[in-house]
Amino acid sequence: MDFSFEQALLRLKQQVGVKTDKEIAALLGLSASALNTRKKRGNFPETELYALAAKRPDIKLDVGFVLHGDHLTQDQRRTLQVAAAHPPSSNPDLGADIAGAFLAMNARRKARYLEIIDALNSLSDATVDLVLPFLNALYQAEQQNAKINAHNWRPAKPEDF
Repeated sequence: MDFSFEQALLRLKQQVGVKTDKEIAALLGLSASALNTRKKRGNFPETELYALAAKRPDIKLDVGFVLHGDHLTQDQRRTLQVAAAHPPSSNPDLGADIAGAFLAMNARRKARYLEIIDALNSLSDATVDLVLPFLNALYQAEQQNAKINAHNWRPAKPEDF
């Protein structure tokens, strides 16, 4: 599925509870005209979105959902929260660094997804039917592991960095 700026913008508006592009631009630290220019070019402000999520954990912004229609993992959300709560004095804009790391991770994952789709396209329907329950079992195991990790998680302290 191709990325749609308009769909991502709509999901962002829903996540933060605003209705206008001007309000979104202000939240992202952009002017309304800068957002409009990006919209025309199809250049979504991903770095600003990650920085907003890091700076404002109170709005519980789900960057993965906004960008791709899927949700951030617990580890990704926790990393953003820790970065927002304890930016080191040597790097007060840690949110932008984390944003870059997430963008790189998403690019790698997208390439892997395309490989998976290509592989599945070459399989018979019967084989795909065998693969899907296996993938679902992996997903369920990962979700259970995330719950265990979330239960054992403690807020980060400055000395952790």
